[in-house]
Amino acid sequence: PPTVHTLNNTTAIEGTDFNKKCLYDKGQPSETNVYWARQGSSFRQEGDVLNLTKIQSSSSGNYTCTAENQYSSGNKGQSKQSMIINVEYPPTVSNLTNKDIIEGDDLSVTCFITDGNPAQTTIYWTKTGDSGFRQNGVVLLIQNIQRGSADTYTCTAQNSYSIGGTGSSSQSMIVNVL
Repeated sequence: PPTVHTLNNTTAIEGTDFNKKCLYDKGQPSETNVYWARQGSSFRQEGDVLNLTKIQSSSSGNYTCTAENQYSSGNKGQSKQSMIINVEYPPTVSNLTNKDIIEGDDLSVTCFITDGNPAQTTIYWTKTGDSGFRQNGVVLLIQNIQRGSADTYTCTAQNSYSIGGTGSSSQSMIVNVL
């Protein structure tokens, strides 16, 4: 039978193209059929290169490369190796609603997020009209708000990918001080 070389687990970033070549040694007879399959699904891709265009988080899983040859007796020779693909993706910030608040009141707005992968997330608020404004955490809190605080506020959630780079998601809202 042919012999498939060991495959290492790998990480991909959502939205990128993913390609992995299955290396194998031919058996006897040398004509070899190679294909990829995903455990627990009907996914099957012919050929020695696994090609996933604009990979999605739902593509995470265990993939197996199989190499087969056909003996003259009608039997098959077969070799398999598996690897896990971990697709990393950014967190998602839920939509924010514009706020009307009376001057002197306390503004408190919670930023709701859905974790990305990896789940470790940094959350912070910024203000459009003030490049120095940054408030860390899920809650935007402005006590005794004044009319000068009326502006657009943005909640950003960010994670760092294990293979470098970051993913982020943001939503904005207008705060109108009455």
